Order: sequence, then structure tokens, then C-alpha cells
Amino acid sequence: MKRAFVICLLICLFAAPVLAELQSSKTIDKDGNTVIEITGGRTARSSDKEPLRVEEDKAAPVAKEEKRLPENDVKIKTATIREFNSSSVTTDVSFKLDILNDGPAGRISIGLQGVDKDGYEVLRNTLSADFTEYQNKTITESRMFLNTDFSRVREWNVKTISKTLR
Repeated sequence: MKRAFVICLLICLFAAPVLAELQSSKTIDKDGNTVIEITGGRTARSSDKEPLRVEEDKAAPVAKEEKRLPENDVKIKTATIREFNSSSVTTDVSFKLDILNDGPAGRISIGLQGVDKDGYEVLRNTLSADFTEYQNKTITESRMFLNTDFSRVREWNVKTISKTLR
């Protein structure tokens, strides 16, 4: 038991900080060893019978091309939210977003959330439109909300931005 504790302590003190900085995935192999695949073509193995050892993989890993998410191409230049046409029960609200699609064509959706004074979501709205490649566009939408909900909204925030490529 003491030996296992000493091994764990050594791993925690020396190997864990090094492994924590590298991207890795942990699995258990057919012999019950803990196997940690580390980026850079190395593998770390440990078991109850032997301490942690790092092995160089025989085949060098192929560098993966970093993929840019389509949402990163979307920029909201301005956002305006106005209320109009209030009654004793409801309020009509107009949303206007000036958006730049700085990438390939696709359908862009912007999710907005109205939050109360404590930061909790009270209302939400999603605006969507199709965009061509590198297009500037203004999208608008009007929605009706109950006064009991709308009166609690202190701030509107962008909650989600998504883009589906065509």
C-alpha cells in the first residue's frame, strides 16, 4: 500500500504538471493499464505493477489542420431593440441587427436573451436570415411579449450565434 502511495505521489509531483499542459485522452488497454495518448506522438502508460512510463509512438502524428468555425465569420455591427404599441397586457418589441457575414454563404441565427436585474433569463428571441458570401445585411423582427415578463427585462444580450453553411 505504501509503495502505491509513493508511486501516486511521484506521478502527481513530477509527471502530472507536464501531462496537464499537453492535450491528452485517457483510456484503459486490454491488460488493464491506464493509457494516456498525448499530442506530439507520445503515450504514457501506468499500471499497478509498474510506474508511469512515456513511450514515443513509432509513426509520427499527422498535423491536423485547424478548422475555423462558421460562427467566427459572423459579426454583429449594431443591435437596436425598441418597444412600441404597448397595451395594458402586451408590448410589441422590434429587434434590428446589422450583421456582417465575413465568410462563406449560409444561414445565420442570432439568439438574444432578455435578463432581469439579477442576470436571469426572462425572455428570448432568435433572428435568422440567409446570407451570401461576405454580405452585410440588416435583419429585423417584431415580437409581442406579455407586460409582466417584458417589464422585468433590464438588459438584452447575445446568447448564441450559429451559422449553417449552404
